[in-house]
Amino acid sequence: MNNDYKDFFNVNSQNLIMSIVIIIIIIIILVYSSNQTTLQTKNCEKIKTTFMKDYLPATSVLAFPNRTRMTDVYIKTAYNCCCSGKFKNDYVDICALQNCARYGVRALDFQVFKLNGKPIIAASTVNEIKYKEIYNYLYFNDTMLEVYNSFITNTTLTNSTEPLFLIFRVYSKAKDTYDQMFTSLNNIFGSGQQSGNSNMIYITSDLPNTKIKTLMNKVIILVEYSCIGKSYETECETSFKNSSLSKITSLNLNGLSGKVYRESEILLNKNSLNDFTVWFTQHSSELNIIYPNTQTNSHNYDFTLSGLNTGTSFIGLNFQTNDTNLTRLNTADVVDTNGKVTIVKGLGNKAFKLKPLVVGVTNDTSELITDFKNNVNSGNNILKRLANINMTPPSII
Repeated sequence: MNNDYKDFFNVNSQNLIMSIVIIIIIIIILVYSSNQTTLQTKNCEKIKTTFMKDYLPATSVLAFPNRTRMTDVYIKTAYNCCCSGKFKNDYVDICALQNCARYGVRALDFQVFKLNGKPIIAASTVNEIKYKEIYNYLYFNDTMLEVYNSFITNTTLTNSTEPLFLIFRVYSKAKDTYDQMFTSLNNIFGSGQQSGNSNMIYITSDLPNTKIKTLMNKVIILVEYSCIGKSYETECETSFKNSSLSKITSLNLNGLSGKVYRESEILLNKNSLNDFTVWFTQHSSELNIIYPNTQTNSHNYDFTLSGLNTGTSFIGLNFQTNDTNLTRLNTADVVDTNGKVTIVKGLGNKAFKLKPLVVGVTNDTSELITDFKNNVNSGNNILKRLANINMTPPSII
């Protein structure tokens, strides 16, 4: 009888333990699911409570010398501008895009995928055309309509007439994806637009040397077909080049005039003194982009060393993460009474900032303006010209 009792007790104890474990697992799953389903709303609420509510970007391009070219400025860029949180197991949302407008951003980065035959905006840390790690997605056409409303017709922005750069990293080898993107862009910004009387899409074969003032009230398209190193790379290239999208693209980021770099890729090119002389000399005539390293979190990086100090044109940060580095990007340089920059910060409340005479050598932007005004060799790129006189730029940090 005692043995029967013990067996009964043991069996029931085991069942009780198993029941408790199952209940705990169910609770964990329910809590996790609840958190994930409300994460999108929480992300947007967080963005709304942390962005600079009274931020009104000051118009900067019109104050530049007439000869200022694209390679002579830094451009505030929003990396994965529709991501409201992290880049894996998270969400894309229009609220993140609208937040970028409030920060005065004029260069927007998008990851574009194909789903059910249509181009969509999502995100992924995996370089595959059939893979995305975000719970949801935004239709490409709807997103471009929001770009139009938030960055061009938005009367609350003081820099809505400044150049707007759309950077598309496309994860598709289907020509139809690129053609559909063209149709949306042309209907919203181009000659096929239903409202307005002008074609806002600016097309050039030499964007690096384009004078920035000629880009006022224009939309400039940059495209990277993200198939590098894949067996289908040639197919992606052919699809893009044969598509209508290629005809309105001013910078092919798979070409020689500009490229997307990650922070670590650029840092590999400095020496022990944080000197990027060789890198700068080789790339000063290009329009390159720097983004955070591929990662699941949305932490920002030290853009001063890897971005400003290397003369990289498009400085891409995560605008959904209001951390120290984003704050620095949106903080103006410290200037003394003579107008000389004494402490380099970021771009302040401007979307564009003149590069110094030689990146890393001088921080006196007024000197650059004087040089522009006195320069009679308008065909020369000032930064490239000065870099070629073998001046060695130290760190500006």
